[in-house]
Amino acid sequence: YASTTVEWDGSSWSEGGSYPLPGQNQHSSNPSGYNQFGGGGYLSGPSAITNNTLFYDGSTWSAQPNMATARQQGGGFGSETSAVFCGGTTGSATAVTEEFNISTSTITAAAWASGGAVGTARTTAAGGTQNANVIFGGQLTSSPYPPTANVEEYNGSSWTEVNNLPAARSNHSGTGTQTAALAYGGYPNVNTSVHYDGTNWTAGGNLVAGRELLSDGIGTQTAALAAGGYIRSPDSFVTNSESYDGSSW
Repeated sequence: YASTTVEWDGSSWSEGGSYPLPGQNQHSSNPSGYNQFGGGGYLSGPSAITNNTLFYDGSTWSAQPNMATARQQGGGFGSETSAVFCGGTTGSATAVTEEFNISTSTITAAAWASGGAVGTARTTAAGGTQNANVIFGGQLTSSPYPPTANVEEYNGSSWTEVNNLPAARSNHSGTGTQTAALAYGGYPNVNTSVHYDGTNWTAGGNLVAGRELLSDGIGTQTAALAAGGYIRSPDSFVTNSESYDGSSW
């Protein structure tokens, strides 16, 4: 498992501060500038699903309060001071939602609190803020673990089902907001992207390289970045990145 961090400045990648918990499948909140909040995942040495969370300030990662439920492959959104991690797998898909809040006026230490459970347990992609979020697609818990087209919106306390994706997808990535979201890529070697306007889904531009397990939550619906990922047949990890202008990659 890798411990490296890489930063994108709009034209090139450079090495950042080393991630202290080498692993995979971490949750990640949408970044604000260099600030990034991440947690959970599947760690190496010894291998285990974890509830750790960390904050990145542009140079170093620092430990934050642990989530109540250890998990991997979940959705993350919000900021380093107001985040939500939802869904994922604890060994089987989970509907658990947890919220994190901290401010300069906080007297007691910041902590995670339970939020409303997702209606459909899944591993998932997400986009938005803590009180206005949308999750879409993912992989269901029942064998043979099929992808789903299910979409739900979060108002800060509960999830509500809304219009489904045009087609079921899993291992995809997503970014944007509750009223301007973007889903792209997925299993197996999916190259399509779709836009959400808060009500309906419409087709977007196709990725140059169809793939799954790309970096998640970078940018907006009209200015996004797809980086890395996994291509099947032949099986290979990739380093290429693509930028999106709202219509083409």
